Amino acid sequence: MKAKEIIKEIKCKCNQCGKIWHYLPSEKTSQTLTESGKDMIQASACCCNPIGILVGGLRQKQRELDECPNCNSKDVNKETIYYEKRK
Repeated sequence: MKAKEIIKEIKCKCNQCGKIWHYLPSEKTSQTLTESGKDMIQASACCCNPIGILVGGLRQKQRELDECPNCNSKDVNKETIYYEKRK
């Protein structure tokens, strides 16, 4: 018998404007790594500190998913929701 596949989702609600949005933890990681890779390539081309830019890029992308996309507030409640994957 196959085990059921579960999807984890983060539900966010802004306490300032009431906006609700969702994201998958994998989105946060993959988006962050993709954008940081681009930043690192650009940084190495100009002989800057690519590691510093990489870390800064990771933090910036994480903040974007944790802030309200409507009003940019950081006053956000998060709830983890689990779903059974559809076939």
